[in-house]
Amino acid sequence: MLDINISQEVKDYLRMRGSKTFTIYTKLMTSCWSSMLDIFVRLREPVVPENYNKYEVDGITVYIYKEAVFKGDSIQIEIPKTGSDMAGKDFEVFGLEI
Repeated sequence: MLDINISQEVKDYLRMRGSKTFTIYTKLMTSCWSSMLDIFVRLREPVVPENYNKYEVDGITVYIYKEAVFKGDSIQIEIPKTGSDMAGKDFEVFGLEI
């Protein structure tokens, strides 16, 4: 069973935004020189929910892409220490393979 740890800062952020749901997904980012897989979070339900596993954690609904590969049996979701201009980078997710 997957252990999902959501930091208090993330819980406070969700409460401030009036959200009780978020989706974790991976996306291939490409540029002229390279491409890499990255992890993103959206503060809503997925567009295609059947492609995601649904978890309930402390009254928060978390959707994780079914093809995500875990490093162990837990993940940690935190507010990033530095900001990002990229959409979908509101949280850092630790414990997923990229």
